[in-house]
Amino acid sequence: MAFLSRLFGDCLRDRRRQLEDEDGPADPRNSEFLAELAAHSSYAPQRDTIPSNTTAPTPLPNDHSLLPSSLASTSFFSQAQNVNLGYLTYNEAPSGRASRRGAWEPGWKDLLMHTAANALYNSDARFDPPKCDEDTRIEVIGQIMDWIAARDSPTRMLCMTGAAGAGKSALQQTIAERCEKAGILASTFFFWKGDATRNTGAALVSTIAYQLGMKTPALRPHFGRAVNGDPLIFKKSLFTQFNSLIMDPLEEFRSAKGDQALHALPYVILIDGLDECEDATRQAEILTVLKATLLGGSQLPFRIFIASRPEWPIRSALEAKGSLCGLAHQIRLSDDYDATADIRKVLWRRLRAIGSLSSDPRALPHLWPTNEDVELLVEAASGQFIYIATVVKYVSERRSSPVDRLRVVLTWRPTEGQRTAPFAALDTLYSNILSAAKAEYEKVDTNEHEFLLLFMSYPASSLAGSSYAFSSVERTDAVLGLPLDTWKLVISDLFSVATHQDDVSSGHTRLHFYHKSFQDFLYSKLRAKDLYVSEERIASFLLQPTLRDILKSTQPYLLQGVERFALLISHGWPDFTFPQDTALELLYPAITEFTQSGGWEKVKACFTTHKHERYHFLSEGIALYMLRAVGIIVFDTVFPSMAELGSVDLQVASAIQTWQYETLSQIFKKHRVKIKNEIHSTYLRLSELQLPNSQFEADWWALWREESKALKSLFEFVTSGGKFYYSKGGSNV
Repeated sequence: MAFLSRLFGDCLRDRRRQLEDEDGPADPRNSEFLAELAAHSSYAPQRDTIPSNTTAPTPLPNDHSLLPSSLASTSFFSQAQNVNLGYLTYNEAPSGRASRRGAWEPGWKDLLMHTAANALYNSDARFDPPKCDEDTRIEVIGQIMDWIAARDSPTRMLCMTGAAGAGKSALQQTIAERCEKAGILASTFFFWKGDATRNTGAALVSTIAYQLGMKTPALRPHFGRAVNGDPLIFKKSLFTQFNSLIMDPLEEFRSAKGDQALHALPYVILIDGLDECEDATRQAEILTVLKATLLGGSQLPFRIFIASRPEWPIRSALEAKGSLCGLAHQIRLSDDYDATADIRKVLWRRLRAIGSLSSDPRALPHLWPTNEDVELLVEAASGQFIYIATVVKYVSERRSSPVDRLRVVLTWRPTEGQRTAPFAALDTLYSNILSAAKAEYEKVDTNEHEFLLLFMSYPASSLAGSSYAFSSVERTDAVLGLPLDTWKLVISDLFSVATHQDDVSSGHTRLHFYHKSFQDFLYSKLRAKDLYVSEERIASFLLQPTLRDILKSTQPYLLQGVERFALLISHGWPDFTFPQDTALELLYPAITEFTQSGGWEKVKACFTTHKHERYHFLSEGIALYMLRAVGIIVFDTVFPSMAELGSVDLQVASAIQTWQYETLSQIFKKHRVKIKNEIHSTYLRLSELQLPNSQFEADWWALWREESKALKSLFEFVTSGGKFYYSKGGSNV
């Protein structure tokens, strides 16, 4: 009977543990049962073994009314005789309240199966993750930690946006480790496009729930029961998952344990690389769900820190009238913080450490790197930590000298057949960003122009010396006849590498590339590969639609087309220095078609020298720009590359020079400048010009050179406001 008494006591204790596991001691139903258990404690020994010097317990009564209500129906060998227990197994019949201890565990295990382990901040898949050096990014880390600590602040979400490679993930990793050390880290999720387990939002909710349960074991039964109640929950919408797997279980926990226990939970949730979530629609959905659940008036204690490139979903949510405007605090990492000093500090530290491990005597810390080396790298990085990480990784290759490899980085220019590619990782990053933006733009059927040509046609402030850059993005839109602010649509998926800068004084806007390395990538055919666009292709792209629109238009739209042509010539084109083969292939066919279709007559119809009509028609200066540009392309670039001129070529030449003569005559006449007989006779001969090929260079080019001198002198006169003089020898008279 002593054995049966111990058995009965074990059963009661198991039942007590089970109820506490399920609902906690605060549940009133448990209180009733535990009171009964205390009243009959003489039947439930308090220890698993009875000491040899104690009296055996009173035999069990047959009257079940003395048992606790939950066990009153159980009969232990009633009226049995000569019982041989042998191997005894006791199973309590399940009740409607899932009475078996650990009934929630299958659901918890299912939750684990749907967790993205690679997304954790300390996952093995993220071995040696980037993080900030101890004495770097002090200001921004301080701002983030201050925001985290301000639990009474009404903004419970912090969004940090920054250009590609600006160090967002390193900051997230650093913040995660600090919060973990402080005991306040609730969960992390590091998105990454290259990992199928964490490049969508499918596992986001379950991964957050798993970490909450690991931090607070008392939450696990609540999560487990939530999954048990709906085994298909992981296939449902993100909003449903958030409510069922996080909101409802935490509310149950609060009801059972109280508000104080809820607010004692770790409370920092970190989400890194939202832009790495493959579907932009899912990115927007994640922000919407977070707003509706964790920010939407709930009493949950969490503070959410999200880092992302400034792509459309998060950018539009944070801007004025966006869904998160006023609900989230924003840090613009690339714009608000200058990382130059930190980059310099990291470079000195890392390169000296590499040199100290090298067997090359040139790499000793007091010799290498030089101050000049470091400053060149700092300038090239332009605030981009990923550039520094790429350089350090390349230089640290143990099978060669770091001195030699750094010299490769500083002097490297991509050439055919080159084995070394120190910026391969950067090139992959830029290729992915540009390709994704191209794909998104070209999904829209109404976007008629090729994305890369259009993007490269807009001027960038970092390319001030580029020969084809317009003075503003607005002028590019105007030349191409595009709706106002089309440029905003073109760069809407490129804000991680480009933004725009406004010139208040001129009212103009230019693109701005965050990193010089992106500019270097764009203008290197060997690095950009299929994404490369030459200056000549851009110039041709700008010219052809303009000429076509002039041919199709009638007044008043004709004037608009001609003005766009003039704007292209006077403000944006290269200084008329096309390679001959490119001009022949891309430009001359368009000019030939324009000439044969009567394009120059339409242009002449829009030119006047009358002062009162100046704002309605082409001005003299713009007309002269057009004359010079077209003449140089045709006569100085295309024709010299041709072995002989055909009849079509002669027609083009004659039409262009006739147009030039008539336009010049009007300007000469207005300024009362006497036309020299030689020049006048040149123009008179144009309509009768039939030059044999043998006289091609001797006569034809002589005529163009004379006209060219007149154009140049007249252009200088008109644009400078000075007096015009011309002589055959080129000297002023």
